[in-house]
Amino acid sequence: MSGKSGRRVPGPSTALLCSLAALAGLVCLPCVGACARKSDAAAEAASSTAAVAAATAATDNGAANASVVQRYADERAPTLTSVVVEGAVAEVRTGADRSGELVTALVRGTHVTEVVERGASVLILFTDPGTATRTLEGWVPLPSLGAPLPTPVPRRPNSSIVSPPSPTPVTPTTPTVPPKTTPTTPPAAPPTPPPAAHGLPIKVLLVAGKCAAGYQEISGKYCRLSCHSTSDCSFQAGATCRASLCMAPGE
Repeated sequence: MSGKSGRRVPGPSTALLCSLAALAGLVCLPCVGACARKSDAAAEAASSTAAVAAATAATDNGAANASVVQRYADERAPTLTSVVVEGAVAEVRTGADRSGELVTALVRGTHVTEVVERGASVLILFTDPGTATRTLEGWVPLPSLGAPLPTPVPRRPNSSIVSPPSPTPVTPTTPTVPPKTTPTTPPAAPPTPPPAAHGLPIKVLLVAGKCAAGYQEISGKYCRLSCHSTSDCSFQAGATCRASLCMAPGE
């Protein structure tokens, strides 16, 4: 509003108008938009938190390391249920998209169970390769998994097939004796292939305060592979056995 001198006099604030409207039992329109915006933001945050909690609760599969594995609000249902590792080695981590700590490494042909998928990653459930009585979970790249080969079905004989008639016997002729030949030296046996590389990584994350069989706890967070010789550490190129523990190059 303006006074007689032409200067603008400030009007009542929005908060004062809303207070007066509330006393009169009316709806304050300027407050409706602000309240709605705050309610929408709070609802979105609550929805995201609830989605992560619901995804985690719905897939509570009893994995020993479930508390350290990252879960996401944009997870989707798995494409397959029973799958196997197709690559030579699949690194299992606590986060999707190759993020987080290394849980373990699974070799080709290992059977696993898909839990959920997210982007190009999949959360799997598997038996701990170091302790068969323990189940673990973790994220791996989706292309590293594939469907197992189908079990071949034995063919049953067809009883409707008629057997051919027996051939007419032929009188054998006197065989010709081949000339004697000097025996030759048999070829040398092929060389023995080198032993297969060790199937376990040399350093993994400590799970539920325990290390799997064949590992020793270090620094309260990791487990390192025990060894008797450098050949026990051949899973990682250049690793050596020092003080009964496998050490990577530079360690």
